[in-house]
Parts: sequence; C-alpha cells; structure tokens
Amino acid sequence: MQERGLTFKALVEEVRRELAISYLTEKQKSIGEITYLLGYTEPANFGRSFKKWTGKTPGAFRASV
Repeated sequence: MQERGLTFKALVEEVRRELAISYLTEKQKSIGEITYLLGYTEPANFGRSFKKWTGKTPGAFRASV
C-alpha cells in the first residue's frame, strides 16, 4: 500500500467515508447503526469525522440528499 502512497489508516478512513455517504444517502439506517457499522464507539466520534470529510454533520448531510 505504501508504494501507492496509502497508509492503512488512510485506506480505512477512505472506506469509512465512502460507506458513510452511501448509508446516509440510502436513509434506511439510523445514525447510531451507521456509527456501529463503521466501527466507531460513539456517535460523536463519527459525527466529527464525517464533518471533517464533508463539512456537514451526518444529519445535515442526510437532510440535503
């Protein structure tokens, strides 16, 4: 992975970001479920990461799609 410029941590974060966007767009899972599925221990931790990735909270993102 590192020869392509990716660390394991960066790869995990990219997959989490893509899955989070997909789950929030589908609107079938609660934010609590998404938090668990992505491996976060607390919804606040997921919310901070999501806001860092997109500039929006998970709830605001879901409302805009």
